[in-house]
Amino acid sequence: MQSLKNNNESNKYIGHIPCLECASSDALAIYEKDDGSTNGYCYSCRTYFSHKKLTGVDKQELIVEYPHNNIYTLSDVLDKTTILSIPHRDINKDVAERYGVRVELSEINGEIVKTYFPYFVNGQLSGYKVVDRDKKMYSIGFLKGADFFGQHLCGTGGKMLVITEGEYDTLAAFQMFKERGKNYRVCSLPNGASASSVKKNIEWVESFENVILCLDQDDIGKETANEIAGVLRPGKAKIMHFYEKDANDMLKQGKSLEIGRAHV
Repeated sequence: MQSLKNNNESNKYIGHIPCLECASSDALAIYEKDDGSTNGYCYSCRTYFSHKKLTGVDKQELIVEYPHNNIYTLSDVLDKTTILSIPHRDINKDVAERYGVRVELSEINGEIVKTYFPYFVNGQLSGYKVVDRDKKMYSIGFLKGADFFGQHLCGTGGKMLVITEGEYDTLAAFQMFKERGKNYRVCSLPNGASASSVKKNIEWVESFENVILCLDQDDIGKETANEIAGVLRPGKAKIMHFYEKDANDMLKQGKSLEIGRAHV
């Protein structure tokens, strides 16, 4: 099978369709080369599709998840973004660099206007979640079925895994733990406050001795944390409680020392 990473670097993602092999409703991502030929990759059954296999696919019927007036190829992201600190979230450059988080700057005042969070499937870059300063979001590439944000940095097994509810919270939690001399492996749920991704990746999550759930302190976050704790083996999960809404707010309020107070 051809390398998906190489395909993504040279191809333009143009949409997705139901898989021709496993019949998944929308898992077959279609890419187009400069010469107009296409190829594809199913993120459900992990099957590569050559141009020949895609003969008859109507490009006009592709499901498109991005606005056409925005950057929409993975190669464009590298050309039009950079890695810097994220001041409005108090995130240091070294943390952004570790997670491969990129930013787009305003041509008018040089301020950050969009943040690009990379997502992976089986360790290979599949797309970016893009968030602007108004918290509006869209995707570039293909995010359906992606791993936890930051999962590719966590490996498998170990003493401690920290799970947050969002990407900024992952960066903030990692940074705060690092300031306290703790090099914990930190990731976030790929679909917000939902236990479904943990259930889907239960073997990987269970490979860690301890799991700290650092979710938002609203009703939905607390409910999700309890649900996840109930899915894992008894005693494995610890639910973190704090007095701000989420980990990033803890960082912005200068409460890094309080991030370690985790209990069920």
